[in-house]
This record gives sequence, structure tokens and C-alpha cells, in this order.
Amino acid sequence: MRLIEAIDSVNHVYLVMEYVQGISLHQYMKNQPSSRLAEDAARSLIRQLLSILCYMHERGVSHRDIKLENIIIDKQGVIKLIDFGFSCS
Repeated sequence: MRLIEAIDSVNHVYLVMEYVQGISLHQYMKNQPSSRLAEDAARSLIRQLLSILCYMHERGVSHRDIKLENIIIDKQGVIKLIDFGFSCS
């Protein structure tokens, strides 16, 4: 998920972020037969997640709260990692 702009006022900080349309990986898996993914689909998701984590770690960022609810998947099968509340650099 991309941060577009941060606006700091006297009382609040506003974060303008990319809108990500999709559902959590948790909900996506619940919708699958037997709550399981096909091996090819799982391989694609894991490859994307590892690519995201490598990108973040190269920049010194640790997410620290990776779980199915914090991974959003869109209709094309592309994932986005969200909720950086516990992250650190």
C-alpha cells in the first residue's frame, strides 16, 4: 500500500493512502473449497509476499505483524501488505 501524502495539522496527522480494492487473504482462503489453495495459486502468493518482504528489508523496514488479515488480494491475484502499525525501521 502506497503512502501518497502526509498532512500535519496542529491537532492531527492525516495520511493519504492508496485505495486497495480486494479482500483479506484470510477471507479469500475461507471462500476456497476446503479453505485450501491450489499449489500454483499458493506458489504465486508466496512469491509475491517474499518479494514484498525483500523490498522492505532492503530498506530497513520490518513489518512485525504479518498475518492473513494484513494481506489484501485483488481480483487479478495481486497482493498488497497493509497495516504497518507495528513496523519499525
